[in-house]
Amino acid sequence: MPQKIFKYFSLISMPLFMVIALLLIKKLPNFSFKKHTISKTVYFLKHPINMFIFRMNFIVKAILDLGFVYYLKFHFKISNPLAFLLILSVILFGSLSYFIMGKYTISHKIIIYSYIALWSIFQIYFSQLTGNIFFLKLTYFLTAIELLLSFGFLFAKKTNVFVQAVCAFLSYGWLVIFVFRFL
Repeated sequence: MPQKIFKYFSLISMPLFMVIALLLIKKLPNFSFKKHTISKTVYFLKHPINMFIFRMNFIVKAILDLGFVYYLKFHFKISNPLAFLLILSVILFGSLSYFIMGKYTISHKIIIYSYIALWSIFQIYFSQLTGNIFFLKLTYFLTAIELLLSFGFLFAKKTNVFVQAVCAFLSYGWLVIFVFRFL
């Protein structure tokens, strides 16, 4: 069994990712929270150190999430095909450090929305494993909102930092309940 500390890695990864992203964004005079996404920060970063921090932010989150996945694999005794998909979702997120907007815009969008879809499936799967009906219903509700917001704003071409923050907040709220109540 992995160290219990690994179960908190995902609780650290998301706020850390958001704080670093916001620190980078707030330095950018032409960036608009209403018009742009976190990924579009790359269009405004001029200094190589800031670009390095931007890319490393995705990698650090992925590394922390891999620790969490490692914990989940043993805690729930997840089979290899399912564990592979869980690891794949984390690797997809980490790959966004390379597949940036502008240079790989289509690949970037496919990766981010595949990650969102996979994580939504896993939220439902893990809530089912808890055996708690209320948590399962809450998961269905939160996941539906996250997916409607994510894909709805994608199709309307209106995704921005505010939409991403709401989705991240909902997902993080679910994660806090999951970790502290069921792990």
